[in-house]
Order: sequence, then C-alpha cells, then structure tokens
Amino acid sequence: MATTSETKKQGFFYGYWILLGAIILHFLDSGLYFYGFSVFYTPIREEFMWSAAAVAAAISFSRLEGGIEGPFVGYLIERFGARKVLGLGVLLTGLGYILMIYVDSIWMLYLVYVGILSIG
Repeated sequence: MATTSETKKQGFFYGYWILLGAIILHFLDSGLYFYGFSVFYTPIREEFMWSAAAVAAAISFSRLEGGIEGPFVGYLIERFGARKVLGLGVLLTGLGYILMIYVDSIWMLYLVYVGILSIG
C-alpha cells in the first residue's frame, strides 16, 4: 500500500479575509443605507413639508431598483471581477452621500437616493 505525505497548511486561509471584508462591508452598507434612512425620515418630511408617502417612496423605489439590478451586477462581476465592480460601487455610494447634501426637492431625492445610492 502506498503512503502519501499530507501537507500541513501554513497560515490563515486567505478566503476568510475576503469573507470578513464582505461581512464588514455588508454591515456598513446595511446600517448606513437601509436603516440609516429611518433616522432622517421624519426630519426630511418636516424640513421640506413632503408627504410621508413621497419620502417613503424613495425607499420603495430603491428596493425595487436593487432587485432589478441584481442580475446585471452579477454579470458585471463575472465579466470584470468583484474588485472593480465593488470599487465602482463604493465610489457611487460616496458620491451619492455627498450629493444628498444638495437635495432640496423630491425629484432630487429620488434621483440621488434611487439613481445613485441604490446603484452604488
């Protein structure tokens, strides 16, 4: 019977670092994007005198857009790699948060929150 020598793995598996990074990004994204909007929901309504339905529609449209966008993002990741797509997403998200400073009408809220932040 032939014996094989087993190689002992050295160090920490690199894939776990990638998993840890993905988990951290998910927590940051979920906290800021999905749940962070609820902190600003009432102040936005009161500041601009917009209806509750109009402000809540931004969340609804962004979730709808995210569902439609999913297959396209998967294709882009397969074609260009996760690093490039994630980098573009981080840039768009940062740009979206900067542009949120200048929102003063409901259509601008939809454009920035749904059109830029959701894509990022």
